[in-house]
Formats: sequence, C-alpha cells, structure tokens
Amino acid sequence: MGSSFVKILLVVLVGLAPVPQDASSTDPRITELNAAMQKGQFLDVLKKGRAILIKQPTHPHFLLITGAACIELARTLKDSEAKIQAYAEAENLFRRFVIVNPQHNNSKVEQSLARCCLTREDWKNAKKHAAKAIQLSPSSTMAHRVMGESLSGLKIHKEAIQSYKKALAITPRDVRLMQLVQDEYHSLRRYAEALSFLLKQQDNLPANNRETATFYQLLYRAYVSLNDVENAQVAISKAVSLNPKKPTLASEMALNLYRLGRSEDSRLWAKKALTYQTLNNDSKAICLRILGQLLSHEGKYQEGLLALEKSFQINPDDRSTVIAVIAALRRTGQEERAQEFLKKMNEMPTDPRE
Repeated sequence: MGSSFVKILLVVLVGLAPVPQDASSTDPRITELNAAMQKGQFLDVLKKGRAILIKQPTHPHFLLITGAACIELARTLKDSEAKIQAYAEAENLFRRFVIVNPQHNNSKVEQSLARCCLTREDWKNAKKHAAKAIQLSPSSTMAHRVMGESLSGLKIHKEAIQSYKKALAITPRDVRLMQLVQDEYHSLRRYAEALSFLLKQQDNLPANNRETATFYQLLYRAYVSLNDVENAQVAISKAVSLNPKKPTLASEMALNLYRLGRSEDSRLWAKKALTYQTLNNDSKAICLRILGQLLSHEGKYQEGLLALEKSFQINPDDRSTVIAVIAALRRTGQEERAQEFLKKMNEMPTDPRE
C-alpha cells in the first residue's frame, strides 16, 4: 500500500454506506485515531483500536482504521515472521469489515485485502480481490497494480504487463510501475521489448530527481541485459548525476566501468560504494568481486582471492563470482578447492544470455 494508505483510509471512512451519516463526526474516538494516523502514530492507533474492538467487534470504522495501522506497522518490520503476522491481523480486520458490510462498494477495501493476500503469496485470492477492486473503481491505479502483482505471482506474465500498463496509463509518471513492467518483460526474456518500453517513457519522467534517477537506473539495466555497455554507461552516469548519494548506483557504476575495461575508475567507484553503510549485500558482493578481479589482473592473486571469497560468502549464488574464485584458486595452486567450486558452478542455473 505504501505511505499513501493513510490518505486512502480517510477516503474509505467517508464512504461507508452502512454507517449512520454522523457516526464519524459524532464519535470523538474516530477523530482522535484519524489524527493519530496522519501523524504516523500507528502503534498507538493499533492499541486503541484493538481495545475498542473488544467491546465493539463489528464497528466498521474501527475495523478499518485498526487494519490500516496494522499494515503501516507491518511495512516497518524487518523480522519476516512478525511482518507476516501483522499483515495477517490486518487481513482479519478487513475481512470482518466485509462480513459486517457484505454489499460495500469501496474499491480500497478490496485493494487492502488483495495486498494482504499478496504478502502471503495467496495469488489466487489476491487476484479475486483485485478484480473486485477494479470492478468497483476502474480508474484506480492501485487496483490495476495489485492485479498485475497477482498475475505475476501466478506466472501469467503477459497479462500482468497489461495490468501494469493500465495502471501506468492512469499514473504515467510512476517509476515503480515502469520497473514492474520491465520485470515482467525480463521474466519472459523479452529484453528488447523492455528497452523499447522504457525508451517510450522518457516523456513522462517525474520532476523528482530521485525518481528520475531510478528511471535511468532501470534504463541502464535494460541496456546491460542486451550487452550494450556503452549506452548503459550513459544511462548510469545520468542516474548518478541525479542522485549521487544512492549506494546501489555507485556499485552499478563500478560494475559497468569494469565491463568497459576502465579499471582504475571501476576500482574508485567500488571503494566508494563500500563506504556506504546502507549498501545492500548483493551490491557489496559485486564491489568485492570487482576489487578481487582487479587485484588478480595485477598478479596479486592471493589478495584478489581474499576479496573474492568475501564476495562469495555474502552472495554464494552469483555465478560470476564463483567463476572468478575458480580462476584465482587455480592461479594460487589450489586445484582441489577449484574443483569444489567448479562443482558448485555446474549446479547453478545459467543465464540464457551467456
């Protein structure tokens, strides 16, 4: 749902047909909890909502606002089990609302239920709720988006693309939707179509520099998927210029410079990326791999091997790292270990573009 859910909730509360006309305006508790939601005091709302629902278990406003607080808190949780439980509680609250209001006509409720289903990978029911959300509000971006995510989960990628494009037609500057379309094309291995799609979006770029930087990052990845490293460099350079402090851009800049054979520039960017405390593990592994490969190219095989092994420890599923480790092990006379890694590599899935 994202942070927009709080705004969505306010619309939902206004549109509840089964509730008396003045219910939300005469109950000070609703006013209090709405204000707390707007301030981001989700835990407080959740606690108070739970307490109220013990005495009034079928009150539609409190079912919705408590469910919304659950979702907002779930988004902040890092523990996967706790996150699942929070979404499960939210889903239970929204379902109770539907039982109380079986003839409700609010698309946002169905969108919320679809989102909860998506978090537990119940693609079929997510699709059902998304379809109802679209039926109730055909012009809702989020309704078409959750339909796309449901179809993607069901591996119906062509239809997922169409759903995301419908959402994008409503909100044409949404870079996240552009990314979802690209992901579906890549799932179908239609890399050229993904690039063509992104190029057509250049007239719809958001005014926000960070969002525009993300678009160029997507464009960079589209070019890389087609082995067009020169245009990829143009795209990643543009992204960095728009958002110079984004850690993943630094790691991708390092990687593409390595592809271009610009060793020293690649080394500088890899080291810069590793200074970011928020750099994700995959990007960290890439940077360590680059530094290890560069050291190996310089004949510093033992130093290179240390960096490559650190990279492998972080991301043991990266085929390129395993290949580099094998080469470094052989260079240092460790053929037996090289054979162990060769066995690992042969068990890995190959990229169809290799």
